[in-house]
Amino acid sequence: MLEDKLIKRRISRKMVRQLTDGLLGTVVDLTLFSLFLPLSSIGKAHSSRGVYEAFKETDETLANFNYKAIKRTLNKLREEGLIESFKNWVNEPILTQAGTDRLRQVLPKYYKKRPWSRKLYLINYDVSLRNNRERNLLRSLLLKLGGIKLQNSLYLTVNNSYKFIEEFKKEYSFEGTILVSELSQRNFIGEEDLKSFIWKIAKLDLVNDRYRDFINKWKNRKEKISKTEVALEYYSILKDDPQLPFEVLLDDYLGDEAYFLLQRFIKKSL
Repeated sequence: MLEDKLIKRRISRKMVRQLTDGLLGTVVDLTLFSLFLPLSSIGKAHSSRGVYEAFKETDETLANFNYKAIKRTLNKLREEGLIESFKNWVNEPILTQAGTDRLRQVLPKYYKKRPWSRKLYLINYDVSLRNNRERNLLRSLLLKLGGIKLQNSLYLTVNNSYKFIEEFKKEYSFEGTILVSELSQRNFIGEEDLKSFIWKIAKLDLVNDRYRDFINKWKNRKEKISKTEVALEYYSILKDDPQLPFEVLLDDYLGDEAYFLLQRFIKKSL
């Protein structure tokens, strides 16, 4: 019996990851995300059945789950204090502060302002292979900070990451050496200009192509649109965008256009 439950859980998580292109990992997060988006018929959704019917009418993504699955998930959201009671909803679902915070943890944020000190930073680390977990955690941190991998154990960032690395070393009792070198634009010597160089090493052409496909797909779409599908596609691209300062990006960058297109559909941001 326990084995059956574990199998069902694995299948469910796998299904959610497939539906969300790896962005979300649980039905709880997917349902919470969909409730965050506006549903045209939510006014009548003052019960789990009403929410399910609203999803069926407006959301092709959650139509993949049956009523019992949605009901269980909604009950879990209420029990964990992530959404308000249905009776408190007025025209739209009400996420609690805890619910909003949870979404902020799982969804990438688009930064409209990206200040730059006009300096570059090289980060080189030497960590024993025995500390593989710490190595992976450090790599994840550098990527979250917009780090661009130049080669194994060597990253380039356009913002000062020293404070975050110091906090990381203290939190994980990090054993190893991390060298942070500050560079200015005068240190950059080459045939390419700085923008073209960063665009190439960060492989931003791949991210930009996905933004272009997203814009072309949804910009002039006239038939019924699943807001969840639009938002999931956008956020799955955004999570792979290092969101470097605009001053180091080529004019071809489409991240801002894709973001403003998303706002046409959901008119919300976290």
